[in-house]
Amino acid sequence: MKTQDTAINYIYTLLADSDGVQVPVYKYTKPTNITPDEFVVLTALPISAGVMQKVIVNVNYYCVDKDKANALPDIETLECRNLLMMTILQEVTDVEDGIGYHIDFESQEILRESEINMHYSNIRLNVKLFNS
Repeated sequence: MKTQDTAINYIYTLLADSDGVQVPVYKYTKPTNITPDEFVVLTALPISAGVMQKVIVNVNYYCVDKDKANALPDIETLECRNLLMMTILQEVTDVEDGIGYHIDFESQEILRESEINMHYSNIRLNVKLFNS
């Protein structure tokens, strides 16, 4: 059996090793002592048991608001990063270290994080782990 860490680590590697994603990528939470203008936070819901395990992984891309006073998002940057991350993560099927991975896109939405004057794109992925 694998834990949600296995899925998070796999998604992290896909994004961190990509030449296109040139923003910090964090697992579970952003460090509180830094505030970059753009960053990605990976989180996950509980993982199932079995030979084929399923887990939802959230890829949250944060971008500072273009107009903070009016809480207007930087739509151009959000759209560009969404396209980039979807291209990297879309329907991946891979085998690594004896584990089979299959990633399906589940949903995407833009949300506001008013406390830090940012909007973020939440990309939900359905990750399946095939244990041998």
